[in-house]
Amino acid sequence: MKPHQKQLELEPARREHAPFEVIVKSQELAYGIRQVLTDRIPRLLHGNDGLIFTSAEAVYTPGTDRKILKWKPPSENSIDFRLQLKFPACQDDPARPDFAAKPAFLLLMNHGREGSHYYDVLEVDDAMWEEWKARGEQYDDRVVEVTWDKERERWLFMRFRDDKREGNYKTVVENIVKSIQHGVEADTVSSPGSSSLIPAEIWLRLTVAVLVWALVAGRALGPDSGRVEGEAGQAGGPPEAAAAAPAARWAATGRGVGRVRRRWRSRT
Repeated sequence: MKPHQKQLELEPARREHAPFEVIVKSQELAYGIRQVLTDRIPRLLHGNDGLIFTSAEAVYTPGTDRKILKWKPPSENSIDFRLQLKFPACQDDPARPDFAAKPAFLLLMNHGREGSHYYDVLEVDDAMWEEWKARGEQYDDRVVEVTWDKERERWLFMRFRDDKREGNYKTVVENIVKSIQHGVEADTVSSPGSSSLIPAEIWLRLTVAVLVWALVAGRALGPDSGRVEGEAGQAGGPPEAAAAAPAARWAATGRGVGRVRRRWRSRT
């Protein structure tokens, strides 16, 4: 930034015609988390969904820096899946889908060259389905970003990711689920006393989270893009699984991670 600031001092006209302004963010020590969450973040000029813990001693690393820990609250945790609509059969013709009925919303996980496989179901209530129908858009085969409702144990719709052709790769999803188990709540991070000294219990949980995040950071080798063709019959689970209880489905597939699911990733 210093060379940039010096150039602006030598040529003030550059500042007037610059398409954007570059400002260095202020940084706080890790034991001031409570102040950051309650004071600094509300005064930001842009959106925020988490914190970034940066080493005070590590040198700058271009690209991915594995010494940086990114944290976000549980409400911001999300995974991208490919959505597939599975309509029930017509009563008078079992071989024909009933497109007038409400479908099951299947979440397909990216297995790379192996195709997309059934992972779980997305909960879409009647009101949301009616809203979707009124829009008249194509929903089948689109990528959706979903969050986990730990109270009701359901995947909930967050938004469509039309900027992506495929959902998260299977190893990414698996590592996110692992990190979800060791998430740290915002109220725990900013609990009384943490602004001056973080209790040993919180440091322990943060340490565990760092280790889990390191696993997530090391996932990078699986493909996370590219069109993967597949049909409902190849989704890796029978259509009737969509109607089963999510908890039972997760237990049956071995992907159950308990009621608390969070992920350690963040965007500034």
